[in-house]
Amino acid sequence: MNDLLNDIRTLERMETSFNKVFSTSKNVERDNAINDVYFLIKQMKTEKKVMVNKFEQEAPNDIQDLCNMIRGGK
Repeated sequence: MNDLLNDIRTLERMETSFNKVFSTSKNVERDNAINDVYFLIKQMKTEKKVMVNKFEQEAPNDIQDLCNMIRGGK
């Protein structure tokens, strides 16, 4: 689970970086490539978040508490 949460954080940082590049890019071919990568990052992040949410909903209370601690508390 911790790996999934770390992956989500990494994907969010990548998404932010690509968004900065994409917003300043002027080359159509490069823009398309960046847009494709950006889409894949968003898709991966969404899939991982769905897995985390599903796990948390199905997990016993002690595991849910642990998940909250890993995320920094809720």
